[in-house]
Amino acid sequence: EAATAMITIVQAQATTLEDTFNVNGSSALDINDAQLVYDLYNNVYQDIDIVGMQKFLRADVNGSRNINVSDAAAVVNAILAENQ
Repeated sequence: EAATAMITIVQAQATTLEDTFNVNGSSALDINDAQLVYDLYNNVYQDIDIVGMQKFLRADVNGSRNINVSDAAAVVNAILAENQ
């Protein structure tokens, strides 16, 4: 009962992420974006707070709801397409 009494409703604002391959949020689409996706896939970062939730969510560039090498490959392909 004590724990239930401590529960409160808070107001929050939803954040919309851009549909982009710029995973790290820098001003440029580059190989660092693909490397970040690959690092997240390989669990290099043990704490999500180190990377940040937005970057983690952006890493799923194909919308499959998981991060894998196909996300990293999609970023590389986007870089190649941008530079042609």
